Amino acid sequence: MTLGGWITFLCSMGFFISLFAWCIYKTLIIKKNTVKDFHEALEAYDPDHSEPPGGKSCK
Repeated sequence: MTLGGWITFLCSMGFFISLFAWCIYKTLIIKKNTVKDFHEALEAYDPDHSEPPGGKSCK
């Protein structure tokens, strides 16, 4: 493989490993009390309702 190929390979692998490590870090460090109800996190926001999921008004 040429020098340009090695540089491209190392840069892409470095980016992938960094992104993967960041995602794992964010997943493991997330606060457990961020969402009070698991189903609340899965609800879609409907602008026709007066309040978004979670009961906090945007007004």
